[in-house]
Amino acid sequence: MLILNVIRHADAVQNSISGKDFERQLSSFGIQQAQQLGKFIAENKFNLGTVYCSSAHRTKHTFELISNEQKIPIPCTFIESIYEVSLNELIEFLSKIKETTSEVTIIGHNSGVSNLVSHLCGEYIFLNPANFVRIELSITSWDMLIPGIGKCKFHFEP
Repeated sequence: MLILNVIRHADAVQNSISGKDFERQLSSFGIQQAQQLGKFIAENKFNLGTVYCSSAHRTKHTFELISNEQKIPIPCTFIESIYEVSLNELIEFLSKIKETTSEVTIIGHNSGVSNLVSHLCGEYIFLNPANFVRIELSITSWDMLIPGIGKCKFHFEP
């Protein structure tokens, strides 16, 4: 069995100083959300496994705040291609993960992350900012992802 954790970045301000969506910052409420999410993950002793995070500012800051609440450092790979990614691109990205990796966390954006969770769990699940979904996948390899293969074990919303 494989585990996929999916996190949508915390609440962000409407506009960045530069006007670029990629550079939007977390709002003060978003900072609180990410800290609450980090505490929830720590209190429940969830292992985030291998973490892949969009390199957009708001997702990086969400990860940093979650990570600060953990007892041990969490390594993370920041990937620009997770920003504004489609469902098919996310499935393709996941399918290339090594078979020896049993737990993965994706920190990204809507509509991609909501579409991914809905696709794998076989039901519509919308992720609001700072939502965390933990999915158990009844497969042994990341290249075996098909619709409905997952079971949503937790859906946390701060």
